[in-house]
Amino acid sequence: MRYPRKRLPASALAAALALAALATPRRAAAQIFAQPEGDKWAVAVALNPWLPTINSDLRESIPSGSGGDFNVKIGPNDYLTHVKFVLPLVIDVRNQEWSVLTDATYVNLSQDSSVNAVRPPGGIPITVTGNLNTTTTLKGLLWTEAFGWTVAGQPSGSFLDVMVGVRFFGLKTETEWHLDATVEGPGGGPVVLSKDGKSSDNENLWDGIFGIRGKARLGDKWSIPYLADIGTGSSKITWQGSVGIAFAPGKMEFALCYRHLAWEQKDDKVVQSLRMGGPQLAIGYRF
Repeated sequence: MRYPRKRLPASALAAALALAALATPRRAAAQIFAQPEGDKWAVAVALNPWLPTINSDLRESIPSGSGGDFNVKIGPNDYLTHVKFVLPLVIDVRNQEWSVLTDATYVNLSQDSSVNAVRPPGGIPITVTGNLNTTTTLKGLLWTEAFGWTVAGQPSGSFLDVMVGVRFFGLKTETEWHLDATVEGPGGGPVVLSKDGKSSDNENLWDGIFGIRGKARLGDKWSIPYLADIGTGSSKITWQGSVGIAFAPGKMEFALCYRHLAWEQKDDKVVQSLRMGGPQLAIGYRF
């Protein structure tokens, strides 16, 4: 059966454009979709292991309590080397017209890094070059809740969803550094950062997102899933893009995608910037 193509009402189009305007000057689900029949709702659940490279600039507080902060850099383009625990769970619920996406990922990973600058309280940044061994641990929950409307096609074939939602990133950073010397103030002033030490910071980011997701059918079993979103709120800007190839032999579906996710933050944030990109394998089951 062929379904008539939906047209976006003027009021909904105006709302979508308004959201897009707010989002201009993140992460969403793996590319597995529920496949409803008729007017019934359908559910798909997926795990989405990801192997990205990571680039990040962090701004952590000096632990002495005297004020000031220091910059920690990961990358460029370092692969994640010490993944302690990652639990990515995606649930897609939809009928022929509406969808609800829940994407929750808990991460606990440790990565080689470097201290590259120290800012004393009210002082001029001091460049640091003598890193012997510095490691940063990132722990946190990344959660997205998005609501979609199918504006073209049907979920049983090729289709396109417009989606709006909210994304939460609750993150704890822990950096343990070992330098070849203490960092002193200008002219041999007092010690600003000790030779060895540990610091931790917490940050909660809330961003509204606007985007599209869908798939182009290549036959009965093959398709091209795609996704793009952009957002703002706690972040200056956050965006994501993903495209790949999917194979669905039955209730199971497998997708291999390339995905890039980025945040750019305001100056007072712990995470100044964070960019991750790499291949992702999604494994899902459609109920």
